[in-house]
Amino acid sequence: MKQKYSIVIPFHSNYLLLANCISSLIKTIPEGTEIVIIANNGNPSEIDISFPYPNIRICKYEQDLLYPKAVNTGISLAESDNIILSDADTYYIGDWFKQLTTCYHETEAAIVGSKLLFTDNNRVRDFGMGFNGYNWPHPFKNRPSNHPLTTKNRPFQSVCTASCIINRQKCEKVGGFSEELGFSYSDIDLCLRFREEGYSVWGCGKSEVFHKGSSTKRDFSHYRKDIRGKFFQRNSMRIKIDMQIYYEQSSNYFKNRNSLKQEYVLVDLSSVYNKEWYYGLISNLLEVTILDCYSFEQTKRDLRSLELYENIPSYIFHLKVPLIYFVDNYTALQNNSLWKLLREEPNDIVIDRHGNIELFANLNNS
Repeated sequence: MKQKYSIVIPFHSNYLLLANCISSLIKTIPEGTEIVIIANNGNPSEIDISFPYPNIRICKYEQDLLYPKAVNTGISLAESDNIILSDADTYYIGDWFKQLTTCYHETEAAIVGSKLLFTDNNRVRDFGMGFNGYNWPHPFKNRPSNHPLTTKNRPFQSVCTASCIINRQKCEKVGGFSEELGFSYSDIDLCLRFREEGYSVWGCGKSEVFHKGSSTKRDFSHYRKDIRGKFFQRNSMRIKIDMQIYYEQSSNYFKNRNSLKQEYVLVDLSSVYNKEWYYGLISNLLEVTILDCYSFEQTKRDLRSLELYENIPSYIFHLKVPLIYFVDNYTALQNNSLWKLLREEPNDIVIDRHGNIELFANLNNS
């Protein structure tokens, strides 16, 4: 029997991106697949939208439902038990639909998330989430979309629901998306409840989708700390620390392709609080000795560009021992031409909080 699917899109504002999303969906999904748009906004002009496709239903609500309530509403109105959730600022290419649905049926998972890519550089934005006790890094974030560590389907504790497929019956059994979490963390919360119930959660490395992110015309960031507190109150016993798994996979990949020195100096340019946890992982997995550690703490998380010459004193670039740079985002160090000229050591390594490990000399090619 041929499977049927319903696509649910919560929409608040930014019609341009929604129109691009719909255009890309129409080109990449089976003809006639139902699309349900939950258009919600206290300003009616923002949801004065229409599309010339018979398979699209637009349900309008002149109030801000917020993400979890909008999604729950869409799931309740959808015709199929196989629900594909799509953010309005996603763009679909290639065989993402076939890959996502195949992984979903083969694994019998409660939820399978697509691999989300940045719109400006074709690198991984989100492929799943790991946990380190304080926050949830995104394993292999910023790797090229075709990197071997990102192309396989794999289980996670949690995935992003910006593009995913969910089993309606399993979703209803665990209570759906938590509406008390408002605009943040409800997808992570749902995935953790799925796993608590014994259901699996997967990331589909073969289903690639572009995702803009943070594109609606509303700002509830002032509530984020409150909602984060509620999230941890609900889930502290469900979360398992597992980022070491992804570091182990990354370190094995790195060691199979590179020769390591025995001793390094660690230069910390990260924004993480639990630094010692990372230091221990780095030393143990790479099987190296950390002779010393210099910390130049950053106050902003996941910088996309970081100039080493402006952050590290000259006595460090004169060190004859190789360095390990620990940063939030390894690609932030790509464009450091002067520093590369100053450093004569070819064995410097960059490691980031998302589990990536790479030779500093190879950054522009990795």
